[in-house]
Amino acid sequence: ELAKSARMAVVADDESNIGALAEAADQVGVQLEVLVEVDVGQGRTGVPPGPRAGQLAALIARSRGLRFRGLQGYQGKLQAVASLEERAALVREAMTKLRASIDAVRAAGLECPVATGGGTGSFPIDIELRTLTELQPGSYITMDTAYAKVALGAAGEAHPLGQPLTILASVISRPAADRAIVDVGWKSASSDGGPPSVKGQPALKFEFAGDEHGSIRTNSGKLNLALGGRIELVPSHCDTTVNLYDRFAVHRSGRLEGWWTIEARGKSQ
Repeated sequence: ELAKSARMAVVADDESNIGALAEAADQVGVQLEVLVEVDVGQGRTGVPPGPRAGQLAALIARSRGLRFRGLQGYQGKLQAVASLEERAALVREAMTKLRASIDAVRAAGLECPVATGGGTGSFPIDIELRTLTELQPGSYITMDTAYAKVALGAAGEAHPLGQPLTILASVISRPAADRAIVDVGWKSASSDGGPPSVKGQPALKFEFAGDEHGSIRTNSGKLNLALGGRIELVPSHCDTTVNLYDRFAVHRSGRLEGWWTIEARGKSQ
């Protein structure tokens, strides 16, 4: 139904999946764009690099209601590799696998108009390699502590991306001179990448203290946080943290400018 009002594309890696897509597209009278998913190292979904991609591309091309659009070769796990040299080597390896699959598609007598992949940690490398026609960076718009450690340029070069996403925490208790309790816990900050950090204050350390509580400590003497005060926390993983909220509070120069609804959150029904 969505394809009736919007241009959309899906990925597939199995004949039965392609058959089901063709049947659904034919029933509602739409032409659905389909890409073949290639496993270029993620070890998740996708066909092995090489001939299999060409076989599925040919099946899509001759299926009623479907149009072969290209290949997807995404490898998310290399995006946060801190070393630029190590990450570049992994990206080159992944793109070699994707090029073998592009060659297989062409050997099947088809064009491969789209090769999509890449991400926030690899896009400068992907641009240089010129294998991909479409890049998929997403975390750059919010960033997190994991991506802040990812080198995108030469050693010593300033990180080109800022840190716009923070969680605004309130101090709800001051049980000790070197400790404050805030209203941010596991329910409001993702923990899969570790705890958040305190923005602009490296001497302060955040620790989870439960579902709705967090503890902020300092090892440098007295903690200068008043009861009722606010402090910004930087999430360790932006994707899973954003999914915990309904809206972004959008501000500029300390002034609230509006609220943006997070439309796609909470959809695991």
